[in-house]
Amino acid sequence: MIKLRVVMAALAVLVLAACAPPASAQEQGRLAITGGLSWFTGDVNDDNTWIAGLQYSFPTMTGQRSRGTFLLSADFLQVDSTRLDAGIPVTDHVNLIPVLLNYRHSLGATPWYIGAGAGIFLSEENIPEMGISSDVNFAWQLFAGYNLGNNWFVEGRWLAGNDPGDDGMLIAQLGFRF
Repeated sequence: MIKLRVVMAALAVLVLAACAPPASAQEQGRLAITGGLSWFTGDVNDDNTWIAGLQYSFPTMTGQRSRGTFLLSADFLQVDSTRLDAGIPVTDHVNLIPVLLNYRHSLGATPWYIGAGAGIFLSEENIPEMGISSDVNFAWQLFAGYNLGNNWFVEGRWLAGNDPGDDGMLIAQLGFRF
């Protein structure tokens, strides 16, 4: 059942992104793809793993140029989790999908920005090392980034859930807006 929810959440993000109107020449693109590395704080088998994601920036509600914007993000990463099967340790590659609603605030006329978000972790199986169940789990993040022109950006994120000591991760990523 959780696999169906994970697939449905990913499809919902893709449909939302496909329905996005094209960005004007004066603003950055509303859709972004990201990729990078994630380092875990918990006791998982891997210290780090790759992460890939999509972001959709909602248009601002005012006619004036705004310093802030809301965005929906969905990422995909795999976590190695160990379970016992008939007393023998077995390592599973568990898919973890954080889906968050974020607020990104530009810092004046500089290319720097900061933000925060809240949402859910979707996992197809339990990840006991991180305290994440195969159900919907709370997730939150803080991030800071730097725009490398109108399309490219680099971003550092702290993504965690109910127990940042076990389920937290530090993320460094590169993204492209279009």
